[in-house]
Amino acid sequence: MPFLRSLPTLRRPPAPAVAGSAAPGRDVPLRETRRRSFWRRFKAAEAGVAAVEFALILPLMVFLFLGTSEIGEALRVARRVEHVAFSVADLLSQSSSVSAAEVNAIFSGAQALMSPYSSGNLKIVVSVVDDKKKVVWSRALNGTALSAGSNAPITIGNNVIPSGTQVIVVETAYTYKWLVATNWAGFGNNHGYTFDRYFIERPRLGDTVSYSG
Repeated sequence: MPFLRSLPTLRRPPAPAVAGSAAPGRDVPLRETRRRSFWRRFKAAEAGVAAVEFALILPLMVFLFLGTSEIGEALRVARRVEHVAFSVADLLSQSSSVSAAEVNAIFSGAQALMSPYSSGNLKIVVSVVDDKKKVVWSRALNGTALSAGSNAPITIGNNVIPSGTQVIVVETAYTYKWLVATNWAGFGNNHGYTFDRYFIERPRLGDTVSYSG
């Protein structure tokens, strides 16, 4: 129809461009390439950050692990040293008279109680103290025995030892060498720590314990 042919053709206007949208044609592959390159760089940077964080945390983790291990070992040694002091005093208290051979046998048993730790650093001093707080006799392992008549190795309160009686005083000491810091000058006491324990026991079969050596 002539009238319809004369009408103009209606067309939709083009949509406005949006920032960041892909451009038509050849720009799409270029943007995709740039995006992929960005993610590759991001992943590489992320791996670098993880490596740096691990390098910063690793010394702290190693220090905590070794420190926990050392503290656990030291506590086990301390318990054994205390057990040795108690056992030696307990065995001596069960006799009214002991010989040199019997005392040496008790010392050998005490060394076995330190297993699996070395007994070379174990020090034991046995002293029998009277009611005047003076040493009657003393014997030692890896240490120096006290002279007869010398003062008691520890402070003993008044009226603790009744008149005419004695007490057995056992002193134990053990130097634990740190596994980690043995080569660090000035670390601890001679690269370790010394545990000291005392134990007092009364004789069970009488008021005194004599020694024949």
